Amino acid sequence: MKPVIDVIAERFSRLEASNRPVLVRPRVPTEKVDALHSHLKKIDNEYSPEIRNKADLTKVPSITAFFERHAVITPLLLTSSSLRIIQLAVTN
Repeated sequence: MKPVIDVIAERFSRLEASNRPVLVRPRVPTEKVDALHSHLKKIDNEYSPEIRNKADLTKVPSITAFFERHAVITPLLLTSSSLRIIQLAVTN
């Protein structure tokens, strides 16, 4: 028997939205999520994984300033290049 998340992903992959197929991406590995949290912590020491919504951004002013300078964010898009910038900023 498949895990529930696999069953849901399979069903979603058969759907269309606005005459375009729904793309189901593989889940991000835990190591990548942990790396992102680590990079964000290097940008702002007040960061924690519990910070998940816009109201909490006041708790991490360095991250907010970083994104204002380096990221392109729209209601539908956070560019992958913005995430790469985070990685480069904390490793250089």
